[in-house]
Amino acid sequence: MRTPPLLLGATLAFWGWQTGFLVVGLLLGTALEFSRLSRARWDFSSEEFNQLWNITVLLFLGAAAYAFASREGVGAVTGFFGARSFSERSSAMNKAAAMVIVFLQWLPMIFFPFVAAQAWSNRERLDFRTFSWFLRRRAARRKPAAEPGRGLNAAWPYFFVCLLSTSTVNHEHYLFYAGVSVLIAWALWSRRSPRFALPVWAGVVVLAIGLGFVGSFALRNLQKVVQNLHVRWLSNLGVGKFDATESRTAIGQVGRRKGSGKIVLRVETPPGSPMTPLLREATYNLFKSPAWHCAAGQKDFQNLFWETNETSWIFRPSTASNVVIVTSYLDGGRGLLAVPHGLARADHLGVFDLKTNRVATVRVDAGPGLVKYTATYGLDGTFDGGPHATNDLSIAPAEIPALAAVALEMGLHEAPDAEKPQVIARFFARHFTYSLFQEEDPAAASPDARTNTPMARFLLQNRTGHCEYFATATVLLLRLAGIPARYTVGYSVQESAGANRWVVRGRHAHAWCVYYDRARGLWRELDTTPGNWLAMEEEERSAWEPVQDAFSWLWYQFSQLRWGQGNLRQYVFYLLAVVLVIMVIRFVWRKRWRRGGGAAAAAAAFAAQPGADSEFYLVEKYLSQAGLGRRFSEPVFAWLGRIRPNLPLDARELEDLALLHYRLRFDPAGLTAEERSTLRTRAQEWLAKRAKEK
Repeated sequence: MRTPPLLLGATLAFWGWQTGFLVVGLLLGTALEFSRLSRARWDFSSEEFNQLWNITVLLFLGAAAYAFASREGVGAVTGFFGARSFSERSSAMNKAAAMVIVFLQWLPMIFFPFVAAQAWSNRERLDFRTFSWFLRRRAARRKPAAEPGRGLNAAWPYFFVCLLSTSTVNHEHYLFYAGVSVLIAWALWSRRSPRFALPVWAGVVVLAIGLGFVGSFALRNLQKVVQNLHVRWLSNLGVGKFDATESRTAIGQVGRRKGSGKIVLRVETPPGSPMTPLLREATYNLFKSPAWHCAAGQKDFQNLFWETNETSWIFRPSTASNVVIVTSYLDGGRGLLAVPHGLARADHLGVFDLKTNRVATVRVDAGPGLVKYTATYGLDGTFDGGPHATNDLSIAPAEIPALAAVALEMGLHEAPDAEKPQVIARFFARHFTYSLFQEEDPAAASPDARTNTPMARFLLQNRTGHCEYFATATVLLLRLAGIPARYTVGYSVQESAGANRWVVRGRHAHAWCVYYDRARGLWRELDTTPGNWLAMEEEERSAWEPVQDAFSWLWYQFSQLRWGQGNLRQYVFYLLAVVLVIMVIRFVWRKRWRRGGGAAAAAAAFAAQPGADSEFYLVEKYLSQAGLGRRFSEPVFAWLGRIRPNLPLDARELEDLALLHYRLRFDPAGLTAEERSTLRTRAQEWLAKRAKEK
C-alpha cells in the first residue's frame, strides 16, 4: 500500500531540517509528492527495477567507502589501536562514530532514486525478488507461476530509513521527539483498524508516546553509565611508540627482548644516492635509570613554517645532496618523523603542524594518516642545538664508579679527544657481546658500590646486552671524558625490498649515540652495538611473516589511495561517479516516457493481471452503485455475508460466481473453457435480471 499523501514530503522536510539538508529535503519531498498529481509515468519492467536496485546497492557501497575515506576512517581505526593515551583513543572513537553518523544521514539521498522510480512508475508494489539476488537466482531456476498481489511498496521502508537517518542528530531538545511522534502517529493512522474506536486508538498512541519519552531519559542515563565503564578498558589498549620527551628502556629487565615483525617504514633512494643506515626519531639528554628524558620537555618544541609550496620544510641552510624517501604512518595524524642525521630539508611533506626541538626531534601534530616525504641530508652539519653545559654532560652519581673503572681499563683519558669515540667503539667490539636475553644477575644484591646499578653490572660483570645498554654506556662514557653526548632512538635500515627500496620493521628499532665534535662544531653519530645484533634479531622472525607482509602491502596500497600523493583518490572517485552516471543515463535512455492519465496507466497494468477481465467485477460495480459496496480490504465472501439481508433471493448464485472468480484470479490452473463460459453467462444473466427489476 502507498503511504498517505504528504507523509513522505513532511518526513523528508523534517530530516533535512534536523540534519542540515533542508533544501535537499524539500526538493526530494516535492519530487515524491508531485508524482501523486502528475499523470506522467515511467514504464518500468521487473527486470529494469532489478537493475535499478543493483545500481542503488552500488551507490550505497560507494557512499559507505567514501564516508570511510573522507571522514578519516582509516585514521580513526589505526588511531584507536595506536594511541598512547585515553584522550587520543577517545578522540579516535569519536571520529569513527562521526563517520558512521554522517553515512546514516546520507541514506535518504542514497535510496531516493529507487523510491522515486517506483513513485513515478505505474507499479504500486514491487516483487520481493527485486531486493534479493538470491531470490532472483532461485526464481530463474524454478520458474514459478506468478503470484499476483504479493510485493512491497518501497515508500514504507524509505519512511523508516528517513526516521533512522534523522535520529542520528544529537539534539537535546524536545522538537525531535515531538516531530518523530507526529510522523509515526500519522503513518499509523493510515493503517488504523476500523474495529477500534477513535478514542481507544488515540489513547493507546498517546500512552506509547509518553512511555517512549520516559524511556528516552532512561536510555540517556544508561549511556552515561556505559561511557564511564569503558574508560579503564580504553586506557589499557594501544601499542608502544617512541615518545618525544621520554624513552623507557629495558635496561635492568630480566628475560627475552622480542621485536615485532610489523613493517613500520618503507624507504627508497634515487638511483646513485647512498642509503643512510640509521633513521632517528627522538633524542634525549637526561638519564634517570632506566629511562632517558628530554630535559626541556614539551615546552622546547617550536613550530617550523612551510615554504610557499606548503609541502617543503627547511631545517637548516645547506648544499647537501643526499636524498632518502621515507613513507611512514601517523596514528591519528600525529607522530614523530624518522629522519636521517644531518637533515637539511623535507619535501612533499603535506602536514599542517610541524615542530622541532633543540635535540633535533621532528614531531607532526596535525597531518594525514600516511606521509611520504623526501629528506635531503648531508654531513656538512645538523640542525641540533648546541651542547648544553650541564644536560649534555650530566652523569648520575651511582653510575660514576663503574664508568670510571671501565674508562681506566680502556685508557680513555689518555687518548686525544678526537680519538675517544673510536676508543670506546673498539673496546665494546672486543670485550662485549650482543644479547636479546638478560639473565637475573646474582651480583644485583652485591654490596660492591660499583655494581649496584644495571648499567654498572653490564659494564663490569656480564658484558652482554642489547642496543639500549650499548647506547647508554657510550653516552655516559663520552660525558665522563668531557664530550657532550645524547641518547638517540630510531630505526636501522637494513632489509632490502628490491632495487633502491627497503622495509623497516618493529624489530629494527635501535638506539645509538650522538656526540659533539668540538673541532668541527657539529654533532656526529656513534653506534657501538656489535654488528651481529641485526642477525640475532632476524632469528626471531615469525613463520607467518610473509603472510603479514602481504596484508601489510595491501594496507599500504589502500593507505596510499586514502592519504596518497597527488589527486589519485580524487580521480578514483571521479571515475566512479562517471561510471554511475553512465549507467543511469543508459538505463533511462532505454525507457519510454508514457503520457496519459496515471489512472489509465494503472488500468493498463491491472488489465495485464490474470482474471482482470472477470465479469464478476461488473457485478461488484453494480452492487457498489446500489449502496452495497465492498469495504477497503474486505474479503469477497465476508462482504457477501454482510450484505446478504439486502440481496435478492439469488444470493447463493453470487457466492457461486465469486468462487469461479477467485479460481480465475488466483488458481495457477485457471478455469476450463466451459467454466469460463459459465462465469461469463451467469454474471450477464444476473445483471440482466437486475436491469429488468428497475
